[in-house]
Amino acid sequence: MYRNIWSTSRCCGGFLKQSNRLISYHNSLSHQVNSFTQQIKAPKTNAKGLFGNQLLSNWNGFYLFRQNAIIEAEGLVQEAISPSRNRKMVQVFDELSNCLCKVADLSEFVRIGHPDRNYANAAEQSSIAINAEVERLNTNRALYNALLQTTTQGDVVPTTAGDDYVSKLFLFDFEQSGIHLNEDLRKEVVHLNEHILQVGSYFMQGTAQPRVVISGLHNDSNDPKLREFAFKQFLRFEDHQEQLLLELIYSRLKLSRICGFQSFAHRAINGSIAETPEFVWELINTVNNMVRSKSELDFTHMLALKQNESFEHCGVLKQWDIPYYTQSHKVKRFSEDIKSANPYFSLGSCMEGLDMILNSIFNIRLEICDTNEEDLWHPNVMKIAVRDLSNEKLLGYIYGDFFIRSKKPFHDCDYQLPIVVVFLNFPNATSSYPTLLSPSMVDNLFHEMGHAIHSMLARTPYQHVTGTRCSTDLAEVPSILMENFASDPRVVGKFAKHFANGKPIDEKLLHNWIDSKTIFAASDLQLQIFYSALDQVYHSDNPLKSCRNTTEVLNKIQDQYYGIGNTSGTSWQLRFGHLVGYGAKYYSYLVSKAVSSSIWDKLFERDPLSSSAGSFYRQEVLAHGGGKPPKEIVESVLGHEVTANFLANSLVNNIDQHYLKSSKLDQ
Repeated sequence: MYRNIWSTSRCCGGFLKQSNRLISYHNSLSHQVNSFTQQIKAPKTNAKGLFGNQLLSNWNGFYLFRQNAIIEAEGLVQEAISPSRNRKMVQVFDELSNCLCKVADLSEFVRIGHPDRNYANAAEQSSIAINAEVERLNTNRALYNALLQTTTQGDVVPTTAGDDYVSKLFLFDFEQSGIHLNEDLRKEVVHLNEHILQVGSYFMQGTAQPRVVISGLHNDSNDPKLREFAFKQFLRFEDHQEQLLLELIYSRLKLSRICGFQSFAHRAINGSIAETPEFVWELINTVNNMVRSKSELDFTHMLALKQNESFEHCGVLKQWDIPYYTQSHKVKRFSEDIKSANPYFSLGSCMEGLDMILNSIFNIRLEICDTNEEDLWHPNVMKIAVRDLSNEKLLGYIYGDFFIRSKKPFHDCDYQLPIVVVFLNFPNATSSYPTLLSPSMVDNLFHEMGHAIHSMLARTPYQHVTGTRCSTDLAEVPSILMENFASDPRVVGKFAKHFANGKPIDEKLLHNWIDSKTIFAASDLQLQIFYSALDQVYHSDNPLKSCRNTTEVLNKIQDQYYGIGNTSGTSWQLRFGHLVGYGAKYYSYLVSKAVSSSIWDKLFERDPLSSSAGSFYRQEVLAHGGGKPPKEIVESVLGHEVTANFLANSLVNNIDQHYLKSSKLDQ
């Protein structure tokens, strides 16, 4: 989810015993997945269409797909405003939201993920049409008034506390568009929303533009002069990007004030675990004070590495040194171990590991499906059924688009549809080897599958708040928690099996593989603190704080919250695309990391495969989706008030545990 700008921080024989059942290696999920990855498959077309939707057996079907949704939506609008309505208003609104979202979500995925330009273009037109319909509904005063009346005066049908909470979420979404304002202000809100989208798009394009002949930072180069030159050129100040960033943050501020918020941060953080920017700042300052000395030790270690490599006294660690020495130290210490461990981490072994974990803690199973009669956007997409073993109920499907291909967008994510698509960029298998995963790839797989399982296990009555449709700082908790399983030797040792013969990984090799993930963890956390602080300042009620430009703000915040000063003449914030997608929400990394670590310590540290812990976590966190206030969900599962100090302690204790384990291995 979070990308660092200038730092590197994220068959024959044998039987395998898994989740108390003995299975033949040839019939295991691992063998099925690895065999799938090594097959050469030709594209096919069947009448069922994409995701089993017959309309989408041809790209022309997107027109009817979207028009049917628009017609259905109009009928639901009429029901909502009808004086003879006999259903809960929240039920009508949820159905209205669902009929549009299921088209919008699917269209957006196909627009990005489908390799056929006809499909992608048709999906884009569908997405535009649905967005226009949503905008039209956002201006429907009769619809808004009907919802407002039931929310403030009660519904004609008895409602529960959960119904009322979701109704208020719908009302808040409505008012984000300024419908409750007078006509002139409402038009300005609409204009500002469109303007912010356009400016953000232009800013994102500029973050990747090469400068002169420098297309990147050359972080892996052992030539310090080249690293310095690349850093200064690639991140130098660019006035057009500066104007776009200023336009973005001040348009957001103006929009927020029109809608009644003190700042964009107040608007963005509302309804999250953190709830207010004041809480976020308390967390940032608290954890900064606690981790600063630890991150300075990391920087001192990096400086020593620099001095040893240069054979001369180098008094200062520079920004362009940090990613290089982080990675080079990792390579020198662990490269042979990681290379030796790779055969034990085939995609099949890791998927079997996920199945084992989910079976143990949730009593659910992953099953590879036959897709011979189904249209897929690419023949290498894998369809996985998720089944509850307690009642053999099908919970849903996960489509695994795991493998890199030409023109596929290079980012890892999951797309929530009526089913879930996990979108990754793993290397393709060869005729000799299945897909083998590096430590970071394993973490990415577990992370995105954490999102997918969240969607499967949320049992909310309303789709509007199901699964990951909740605040960002809560949505990332289940995915980060899943990464913990991929770093626990008691768990990983059960599924890390050699792809050729099923032999388990050597214990020392396993511990080194896990230890390789946490090099310089304190300085990495310090970087996240700094990013979060800068994001909050830019989206505060005073973005420049008496500075002349965004770089002067950057310089002050970097000195206070990082410890390695910004290089004169550079403005890396103009390359920081997360200011667009995670505006005022970058802090979510800190909160979700702390919460997931606390949940792990309370429920899974003693026994990571505990079914009772899994059942409790499923009921108290996953089942609610976004249907309950996020802070209530977290405090309920932890049995503890969520304060800034509590979260900061969780983050720092997590680092201390990593360093303690690492030091024991070094002895």
